[in-house]
Amino acid sequence: MDGGADAHQSRFLGSPRHQPGLHDTALLVTDMQYLDAHPDYGLCRRMRDAGADLSYYNHRLQLATANIARLLAAFRARHMEVIYSRIESLTSDGRDRSLAHKTAGIHAPPGSRESMILEAITPADGEIVLSKTASSVFVGTIIDYVLRNIGISVLVVTGVVTSGCVEAAVRDAFDRNYKIVLVEDACADLVQAFHETAIDVLRLAAMVTTTKALIASLPAAAAG
Repeated sequence: MDGGADAHQSRFLGSPRHQPGLHDTALLVTDMQYLDAHPDYGLCRRMRDAGADLSYYNHRLQLATANIARLLAAFRARHMEVIYSRIESLTSDGRDRSLAHKTAGIHAPPGSRESMILEAITPADGEIVLSKTASSVFVGTIIDYVLRNIGISVLVVTGVVTSGCVEAAVRDAFDRNYKIVLVEDACADLVQAFHETAIDVLRLAAMVTTTKALIASLPAAAAG
């Protein structure tokens, strides 16, 4: 990380603007679904069958899934908001998909296995799930409208891939004046260099932290 990013980051450390509160903070779980976050389904299976080395990605997926599960437990214990994004088309033939998804052959039909969130971190009753066919959840869904309606100003971002949909979410949230916390060890990318570069660049828009540190910073759960 260069000195400019480091200096910018240091001004936010400990800032009340980036301290999660019980009622103003939401956890965003980005695209942790069978389409792109499980080795035996969807895009991962397709890449594996084509000879791609996914060992780093699979390792990061295991780490991210475990840490997201820890974050979910912490947020749910405090009755804090949890929001999921997932890639899912409106139509079975995918004609409503973005040009990028059509070009790349990315398609999760409605109700398909590939559109489902991983079982280990599946949404609980009442948690919001937003479907998209774009990189950014802010472009492809009504998340901005939803977050404002429920009083959210701090967004804790996790998921896949770091240099793709996660980065897009962080940048678009930042431009909409949200305060962003990016949980580095709850994100994954196909290539280590992509992950590390994205994390370093995003320090200019988000406070980068770890699962352990974030959980330690959360307010105490309400009694009873």
